[in-house]
Amino acid sequence: MALSIYASSPFFTPSQLHDLAAAVLDANVHDESIWIEWKKTLDDLSGPSARIHLVKAILGFANRDPYLAMRRAGGFAYLLIGVEPENVRGVTTVDHNVLEQSLGPYVGPQVRWTPEYIRINGKNILVIVVDPPQLGDPIHYLRKDLKDSKGKIVHAEHSVFIRRNARTVKANDSDMERLQKRSAPVTPVVATPYRDVDELASNLHSSEPAVQCNSLAILEQIGIDHPSMQQLVIDNVCRLLRTPDDAGVVEAREFAQAVLTRRLTGLDAKNEPVDGGAWGNIDIDLTGARLINLDWQAGSVGVSVFRNAEFLGDTHISGLEFHHSADFSGCTFNGYTAIVGTKFDSCDFSGSTFEDDCIFSKSEVDGMANFTNATFEGGASFRSLTLRDTAIFKDLLFEMNSTFEGAEFHGDAYFDHSHFRGFANFEHVKFHEVISFRNVTSHGELSLARACAFSHLRADLPAGWAINPYGSCVVIARETDILEQDRGKKRPVFGSDHCRHCIKMESCRYL
Repeated sequence: MALSIYASSPFFTPSQLHDLAAAVLDANVHDESIWIEWKKTLDDLSGPSARIHLVKAILGFANRDPYLAMRRAGGFAYLLIGVEPENVRGVTTVDHNVLEQSLGPYVGPQVRWTPEYIRINGKNILVIVVDPPQLGDPIHYLRKDLKDSKGKIVHAEHSVFIRRNARTVKANDSDMERLQKRSAPVTPVVATPYRDVDELASNLHSSEPAVQCNSLAILEQIGIDHPSMQQLVIDNVCRLLRTPDDAGVVEAREFAQAVLTRRLTGLDAKNEPVDGGAWGNIDIDLTGARLINLDWQAGSVGVSVFRNAEFLGDTHISGLEFHHSADFSGCTFNGYTAIVGTKFDSCDFSGSTFEDDCIFSKSEVDGMANFTNATFEGGASFRSLTLRDTAIFKDLLFEMNSTFEGAEFHGDAYFDHSHFRGFANFEHVKFHEVISFRNVTSHGELSLARACAFSHLRADLPAGWAINPYGSCVVIARETDILEQDRGKKRPVFGSDHCRHCIKMESCRYL
């Protein structure tokens, strides 16, 4: 049984670390592995007994094989103290500086690790995060004798620890040979003829993950050193990501996705700037690719094709600019999806399926937006979305609540034949051109309260709703309210304040 959490991307934020601890609490006692270990508690985190456990684990994580490490959590490793399956004991916290002064002299300055505290079930949990091992890393060894509380040497200086599956053990001869190979200097890339790129691209078809990942790393460096070759590099990265799952390239695919993320966003897994920065306006073709926990939080893209791609885990796209068409048609998003503050030249999500909640809020689409035949199995939010051209939301299925509150449609808006099984919120929406809700069905309430239209063009509204033209704008209201207003039995239902753009509020009979 594996941990019940996606572990293809690192865990950094307090909420992510909390989710990781919760997964440990729900885990099987045999779920520890090369990237994660836990202990129910340790007395006195800065004392000799705790030091023995912590130092061994940190050194063992630091001495992992880089390619094996990349299979989980982006290569990071996690040691959790105070939680185990079905039990939360907690720890007595000590200051981070005290912990670093206690452990630092034993693990050495080249091992990169960070202590964090989180709370679960009202108790403090220590999480030590160890950075990914890299090619060229030295062999990390014990810098001082580890002694118990009685002063007896438990592990002598220069001892080397490694992770063997779920345990931290002393390195044997074969382990030392592997670590010596890892520590060999990485040959810098100095030449960039196209034939070098072609040779590296052919290596991506290798059955050896080490060969594939090393070739990807060199290709990335070529793109950094020679901007004119960046598109060629990305083309090869995308080609690997399009490789079918049965081709046995799981490790290389994860490495390739990390390369693509760095070069599109200019950020690493910790959202810190990377050498070489972002490669702007790169075209990407990820047709049929499988992407795991995609997290793009900046940058710009040229032509982008994701047709029939599968997005596993959570998908976060924010602050990104798609300068040409973005084709997401036929995609499957099986986790929480957030596309926020993103700008599209045009986008096509037709036939896509969102299996969990999704958010498209505060994004902008300059050209056509096509969501025909899309299915939303969780909640869907298009709040404050701006669409400057035709928007096609025909034949949609919303299984749960949906909202377009505050969205603005500058072009024609079509929702024909769509089905809403939950509450559908179109309040405060601005429509500037044709509005069409022909043959829309809804099991829950569909509300257009305080929505406003700015055109006298055709408007086919859901049953029970109508528009009232006055001047250059109309307010959308319930037909029953309009009838009562006409009979003088009810005060006018005030519409959107947007009507102030064209008429005085006090002169409008229906506002």
